Amino acid sequence: MKKSQLSLSIKARFIALTAIIFVLMSLMLINFYYNYVKVYNATNDELISITKSDIKDRIKLATDSVAFSLSTLIKGKNKAEQVAIIGSVLEDLRYEKDKSGYFFCHSDYTPVVLPIRKDLIGKRLYDLKDTRGKLFVREIRDNAYKKDGGFTTYTFNQVKGDGTNVVREKTTYSILIPNSDDILLATGIYIDNINQKVAGNTTSIKELMRNNFVFFMTVAVIGFVLIVTLILLFAKRILTAIKRMQEGLGSFFDFLNKRTKSVDYIEVTTNDEFGQMAKQINHNIKKVTANLSSEYSFLEQINSFVNELKTGNFVAELNTDTQEETLQVVERSLIELKGALSENVCKNGRAMLDLLESYKGLDFTRQLDDDAIMAEHVNLF
Repeated sequence: MKKSQLSLSIKARFIALTAIIFVLMSLMLINFYYNYVKVYNATNDELISITKSDIKDRIKLATDSVAFSLSTLIKGKNKAEQVAIIGSVLEDLRYEKDKSGYFFCHSDYTPVVLPIRKDLIGKRLYDLKDTRGKLFVREIRDNAYKKDGGFTTYTFNQVKGDGTNVVREKTTYSILIPNSDDILLATGIYIDNINQKVAGNTTSIKELMRNNFVFFMTVAVIGFVLIVTLILLFAKRILTAIKRMQEGLGSFFDFLNKRTKSVDYIEVTTNDEFGQMAKQINHNIKKVTANLSSEYSFLEQINSFVNELKTGNFVAELNTDTQEETLQVVERSLIELKGALSENVCKNGRAMLDLLESYKGLDFTRQLDDDAIMAEHVNLF
């Protein structure tokens, strides 16, 4: 049983090859884009983590420095004096571009210095929760009593300059002020401010990654277009060569089958394999055509010679220049036949017939000027 074979034309195969390359390139670009997004997000997350850690370190360092400076100012003072000194120092101390950064102090769970919400000073906030239900005041106090302080993340209602409230997520660092009567110092930064800092710090890296992605995509698309263009040009060249070879061979076979009297040679002049094939085929077509033309000429001369013999001209000449051995045998046989007729019968068959016709009319005065055997015997009459 014969194996089934996929029957596709060369043109269809080139189209299939182009489609396969397109699919592979598309899959490669999709995979690259997926990995790019994955790496981009991972890099962004890592940069955010690094930036947040760096900001926290700076907040801690700044708060520890302020706490140390305050400790020298309040040393030996009573609690009321300590609160007054700390309040005067922190009242106008701000940071961040939007002036949202400030320092505040609690004694246990009660604010004693709170520049932006003086209405809460002296109120116990032990049970105060953020918008998520977190008891953040307790956590701020607990972290402050740790050896190196600690951070607390919570949501906070910020009162803007126009009087409106905005819920923002905040991370706060707290630590006990040395030489104080259990007064903790705290400050925090809003998460969206951190994100803005992250965005500012990572812009150049993200831009570089985007530029690399765009560059790769551009190179990939240009490469795909070039590859497809080369394939199409290559396919066109091959298909054109094949078409011209088909046309040339068709013309040659029409000539062989005597449907045409001339042959159109294959017009492929390239230096590749198709050009070499066309050159070899044209050479053989030229050779076969020349032989056939010689044979046709020979047959025409043979036909003319036989017609002469039919009319009784047994001295007709047959001169051909054929190089075919078989045709040369035919030529020699016909010449020998002519010679046999001219020697044994007569040289002019028509004259013989005319003489016999006169003998039929009892006119025996005519004779043949012929030395052939039968002609000499007829002359005896």
